[in-house]
Amino acid sequence: MDKERQYADMVVDQEILDQCMDVFYTEAKEQLQVITDGLLAIEAGDRGQERINEMLRIAHSLKGTSATLGMPVVAELIHRIEDILSPFRDEANRISGHDIDKIFAALDLVQSILFHGVVLDEAAVKRILGPRQAEKKAAESAPDGSAFDPLEARIEKLLYVKPVHPRASIEANEANAAQRAKPATEPEAPMTDVLLREPLGSGVHEILESKGTDLIRVEAARLDGMMNWVGELITAQARSRQIQQALQELYGRNGPGHELLEVVEHLRRISQQLQGELLKMRMVPIGMIFSRFSRTVRDIAKRSGKKIRWVVEGEKTEIDKSVADQLADPLLHILRNACSHGIESPEERMEAGKPTEGTVTMSARQKGNRIVIQVADDGRGIDVQKVLDQAQKMGWFHPDQQLTQTEIFSLIFLPGLSTAETVTDISGRGIGMDVVKQKINQLQGSITVRSQKGEGTTVTLQLPLTLSILRGLIVRVEEEHFVIPLDDIHESIQLRPSEITTFSTGEMFSWRGRILTLRRLQEVLDVPRSANKPPAKKRNVVLVHSAERYVGLEVDQLVGQQEIVVKPVQASWMKLDYFSGATVLGDGKVALIMNIAAVINPVGKTK
Repeated sequence: MDKERQYADMVVDQEILDQCMDVFYTEAKEQLQVITDGLLAIEAGDRGQERINEMLRIAHSLKGTSATLGMPVVAELIHRIEDILSPFRDEANRISGHDIDKIFAALDLVQSILFHGVVLDEAAVKRILGPRQAEKKAAESAPDGSAFDPLEARIEKLLYVKPVHPRASIEANEANAAQRAKPATEPEAPMTDVLLREPLGSGVHEILESKGTDLIRVEAARLDGMMNWVGELITAQARSRQIQQALQELYGRNGPGHELLEVVEHLRRISQQLQGELLKMRMVPIGMIFSRFSRTVRDIAKRSGKKIRWVVEGEKTEIDKSVADQLADPLLHILRNACSHGIESPEERMEAGKPTEGTVTMSARQKGNRIVIQVADDGRGIDVQKVLDQAQKMGWFHPDQQLTQTEIFSLIFLPGLSTAETVTDISGRGIGMDVVKQKINQLQGSITVRSQKGEGTTVTLQLPLTLSILRGLIVRVEEEHFVIPLDDIHESIQLRPSEITTFSTGEMFSWRGRILTLRRLQEVLDVPRSANKPPAKKRNVVLVHSAERYVGLEVDQLVGQQEIVVKPVQASWMKLDYFSGATVLGDGKVALIMNIAAVINPVGKTK
């Protein structure tokens, strides 16, 4: 019985530990970002002592929590940061660039341990950060180095203990981490065993209790699960609506269909309310992504010898967390290009009559149900002729082709195309922008480039605020149904055969003084054509747009608008990038959701 009770206590303690670790990892990421932002502000000229005090308060809290949770190496690194910052509480002391570099190095080590499963050794810590200040003074009076024994002993015992992270993402990284840095000796026992030998101390329980009751942290996976159930509710509501309409047609307005209508409407209101509340819970400020890039700009400027001013606008604009998480890598690549290729060296800017300091601006704003993100620089701009020459050299472009400015800049997104004269570890290998466009397409978004040689470049992304639920127009092509997002539709029209002109490049039609391309969705998607299908007297056309391009898509029937729940589909089902997901209609049929940005992409994907 005692063994069973002991085992039960260990299980409870492990559950408490996992809860603590969840809270700790989430808050540590936020706290490390605050320290990073504070350092960047000080480096930019903000000498307010409150910045120093705030960073010290956060560091002290983080040090104590990491020590309580059995991560003394992290606590030791944070202690190093405190040692460096403490003297600068006195306004007479000014923090140097070297001090800031050392703090950033310590932050990098902490993040590597916490979030990437990296295992460090004693030499790495001392090589990067050197001995602590107190140890330096002790070493001066103890030439044999005995002053370092306490720290060395602690590091020797503790350095190879990995923090226990309950999430599978960290577990998946452990194999790679072990190859990056293998310990000279294995620990005698895992840290979890050490922690579970006795009940957890009061410090751990205080961490949980101190979080209060006003704020509850919920895993994104739980919200995703709830959203899936709301999706099922919306599908059921659509199905109920169809049954109600069928009953009303059969029995008239005073039959059972009329009574069912009230139930259907009540169900619709409930599902809309639930959907709205869940979407609010999933929304996060885009600034949580933007703030990560301050350090990137700083490091690139330092390494390349450039002066770059980093400006952020609209950071409070909200977006679905699942979209925000997937945006980080594409935005990082665009930003690195702006800093590396766009902004010139101080000498080059002086020769061009510009300020020696370049500016890179990342902004966000909401436009209807979409978010517009721009990355702009005031650098050298894009050499259009170089882009055309490189595209021709690679076989992507023929000199006889007449391309608009928008189409020329879209060549940048072709695989392997780069106009960089030199290759660095920052950029210039001709990889990435095609991957960026592919990712934006997967997010049901669009990306465009505007540039003026000598003045700068602006990259614009337009994305949906959420990927979970959207309103779409259901269309029929032969016997198949597809969904076109309403945000991508300008209007629907009908064309007589006499209004359509056929050229060698395809069919065209006139719309409000513009000549637009007409594409048959049946041909675009390779939907089998019905035999003996009579020609239509009028052709149904959905006018769709992506960025600044408009195209007419011919369909057999406009079925109607509906709120739909987006479901992921297997890649094997996809035709190129033409679909972004699928949904279940009210009658139980599956309809694929169109990715309009990919459908009207002006540049082909094959040579």
